[in-house]
Amino acid sequence: MKTIDAILKVLSAIFETLTQLLLVIMVAIIMWLVISRQILQHASSWAEEISLVMIIWFGLIGATFGVRDRYHLRIELIMKFIPRTPRRAVAYLMDALIVVFGVLLVVGGIQHMGLTMAQTLPATKLPGALRYTPLPIAGALIVIYGLRNMIGGGSAADADAVDVTPAACAKPEMKE
Repeated sequence: MKTIDAILKVLSAIFETLTQLLLVIMVAIIMWLVISRQILQHASSWAEEISLVMIIWFGLIGATFGVRDRYHLRIELIMKFIPRTPRRAVAYLMDALIVVFGVLLVVGGIQHMGLTMAQTLPATKLPGALRYTPLPIAGALIVIYGLRNMIGGGSAADADAVDVTPAACAKPEMKE
């Protein structure tokens, strides 16, 4: 398990660096777009197109870190009222559904890439598949992180972390 964790740590570092780089480049391109539109009175079509593609990459790759760190959507209120043993099963089911979602992203992303490979983006003439390339990448990362959460006991630990004491479930008081 330590080897898998070491590989995942390197993989995470690579994709974290990629998303940080994408964000910096996106900000620079959008700044150029605003300057060219407002000051030079001539909008750069390539800048708009590239920034749109980059935001797709940034959003999808960045979303995988939510799965890795278990920040994904879950309904804790419902989990609080489920007894401990079924709560663990529900936590594993949620992780399994996340893995299935990742598989669907991989399959659908590859299909979309195949359908758009011959197309080009209008301003840059880059392959149209560039817009869909992050789908299978993000899907694969979601599958990997989801399986790691399931195998590594993340589901059980997550389910056990839900506080079901009466004080935790009580309605919070409003402060004036």
